[in-house]
Amino acid sequence: MREKIYDRTNGLLYYGPLLLFGLVLIFCGFALCTVSVFAGLVPIVIGLMFFTTVDGFQIDLDNNRCRHYTGYYYFLKKGKWRRLDQFTDVSVVSGRMLNRAQGKATGVTYHTVHHDVFLLGPRHLRRLRVASFSYHGEAISLADSISRNFPFKLSDYQPQLSKKSLRRRNAHNR
Repeated sequence: MREKIYDRTNGLLYYGPLLLFGLVLIFCGFALCTVSVFAGLVPIVIGLMFFTTVDGFQIDLDNNRCRHYTGYYYFLKKGKWRRLDQFTDVSVVSGRMLNRAQGKATGVTYHTVHHDVFLLGPRHLRRLRVASFSYHGEAISLADSISRNFPFKLSDYQPQLSKKSLRRRNAHNR
């Protein structure tokens, strides 16, 4: 019997200059193949890695586990498995990321908003990223789909203080 695994690929991990570097490696590899097949295959394999490395998330219901992974060549997946019962909620967390572009004369700084979908533990201290989006609607749609199809409830992200932090805070206020 085949395992039930929910697998969601979020897209390529490398963009822009790294994809260009991968393309240059592939062309150099083809040029080196005229000299030696092995010497040409090494840059081709490394260059293809830049085009086939993906970011993703899996839920394995048969073994009661989940993971965020990096997939190389679309089939080699690396990521730490975590028990599914560690997580109770799914939530969308929005944030801003600072980006800088530096030119010869001036620099430009701008903020981009990103919306991450997380699986959360019971106290919202433990989190596991499922996906990241530019648009809030896409993130809400994925979180809603996960809450309907898996044993997680859709909730707002509200981390609670740990018992140790509460003790430390109460001892300081005395």
